[in-house]
Amino acid sequence: MGIFPFHGRKRKKRRSSPWRDIVSDWRFRALSLLLSASIAASAYLGLFTSLARGAGLGELLDNISGIIFAHSGKPRPPVRKPSAKRARGASVVRGRARVVDGDSIRINGVNVRLHGIDAPELFQTCQNRFGRRYECGERAREHLRNLVGNGRVRCRRVTTDRYGRMVATCRVGGMDIGQRMVRDGWAVAFVRYSRRYVSDERAARLARRGLWAGRFVPPSLWRRMKKRH
Repeated sequence: MGIFPFHGRKRKKRRSSPWRDIVSDWRFRALSLLLSASIAASAYLGLFTSLARGAGLGELLDNISGIIFAHSGKPRPPVRKPSAKRARGASVVRGRARVVDGDSIRINGVNVRLHGIDAPELFQTCQNRFGRRYECGERAREHLRNLVGNGRVRCRRVTTDRYGRMVATCRVGGMDIGQRMVRDGWAVAFVRYSRRYVSDERAARLARRGLWAGRFVPPSLWRRMKKRH
């Protein structure tokens, strides 16, 4: 017998109880079920929220995939933005918009002209209800900027104008921003190309909203007058 009487003795293995295995398996199944239910509930909530905002199919799938990656703990792969050259030929462009003037925006390098509306030119002036001049072109741009905000703008091509710009109907959520510009009185229906917003212009004129609160030269006529000078 050595100095350390317990040296070299084997420890007894802990016996595995069938009840302990059953409980562990039940806990694992319950945890998996709760996690799946949480992911499903979050996905449905994101789906209904997107539908309430009038989002398209691409945005719905984007929201749901974001929820799944968030629950899985795995990093979400970066979304590659389309190149400007490819986007110019696309029928739909979407993303954050930079407002150029009252009827033009820029998304991912693509210049977009809002279809069916005509807003005052950037340096155009009008008269308010008191007969004082103000920069109505700048006011129209500011109003469009407020409508767009930081939202994701989705534009569907209608045609291409002579300057190579995409002429499109654009929405933020479920709102047609061209229609809203006309209804709020900061643009007129461009009947030369579309009569889509004629009723919205009539409503703005009767309520004396925006430009209709005072006097103004229609933007198309203002451009012709400027060309003559």
